[in-house]
Amino acid sequence: MKFVKVMLLGVILAVFFVFSLYISRKEEANAKMLAGFASAKSIMNDEDASSLSTDEHVNKLVYDKCKGSIVEVFSYVGSILNREGTGVVVRPHAILTNYHVVADSSRFVIRTHDGKVLNVSIVGYDEENDLALLDSSAALPAIEIDSSAEPEIGDRVLSLSYLNGVGLFMSSGIIGSVSKPIRNENGNLVSGFMGSDTVILNGASGSALLSKTGKFVGLNYAVYSDRTSRGISYSIPSKFTEEITTMILRQTGKIRRGGVDFLGADLAFDPRLNTMSLNAGVAVVGLVPGGEAEKALKVGATPITAGNVKMHSGGDVVVRLNGCEIRNVDDIYTSLATAEAGDEVGVSFFRDGKLNEGRIKLVSREAGYERRFFK
Repeated sequence: MKFVKVMLLGVILAVFFVFSLYISRKEEANAKMLAGFASAKSIMNDEDASSLSTDEHVNKLVYDKCKGSIVEVFSYVGSILNREGTGVVVRPHAILTNYHVVADSSRFVIRTHDGKVLNVSIVGYDEENDLALLDSSAALPAIEIDSSAEPEIGDRVLSLSYLNGVGLFMSSGIIGSVSKPIRNENGNLVSGFMGSDTVILNGASGSALLSKTGKFVGLNYAVYSDRTSRGISYSIPSKFTEEITTMILRQTGKIRRGGVDFLGADLAFDPRLNTMSLNAGVAVVGLVPGGEAEKALKVGATPITAGNVKMHSGGDVVVRLNGCEIRNVDDIYTSLATAEAGDEVGVSFFRDGKLNEGRIKLVSREAGYERRFFK
């Protein structure tokens, strides 16, 4: 009898243990399910959670989050409409767009997503990189900016823009290239552009390139369609636009970007310039008398005529400027993209076959600055 009681007690304990384990596992499963729902609901704040939602759901979340920060931009000459484009609210009172959207115009108007029409003014602009900042007296919802973004090839992105006659338009794609150098309208090379297959049509200049979490990662700039790049949309990374926005707010008006006051030429411009048999660099072929560069660099003593231009060979060859490698004259521009007149930057150069280090104070870039360099 005692044995039967012990067996019965054991069975009861076993059943209780199994039931307790079942309840515990069920509660754990419920907790995980609730956590999953919460994670999916907070997808905009947790990039890793995006895999829990469909692409369509992500698109709608991004659209709802960002639509209030994208505006239509209209520029007028008197009462005549000159150009239309898109703008991104990067500060409560500041709208970023492309300079070509507002160039050669005297009056500027924006229209918000909810239909409000507001007069705006230009705070400043960067003609070289085709950026302009507009001021709104009314506070607008600023977009969330990922100023440290380092997009990679294959990253999924979304574009929000106001297409002419269509309204606010969303498209999706992937990053296909990073740090792509392209030439602006002045023929200067500007690096750092991202290429994607999102849609950029008339009216999309100055629109937003967004991450799948609804953060601003780039300003759509241009689209190229030719035999080698059919339908590639290029965007200016947000890391760069933030630096330029800060410069514009600090300076106002046209950006006074810093430049160097020496004449430079690619080593390949003329074989006589490469007296030290270097693989790359920019030869110093002339100096502005009494200028800043003259304090650090030397020009050669041998006068030559190359490409119908009088210059000197045998001087210093610049291989690094402002922390950036200098392979050719195009790199001179990109190395100083966010530098201002008056800044002092480091310069590395070869002289008589030896590497030297120095400092150069930057001067203001003036009209015709690009004629100082030969390639």
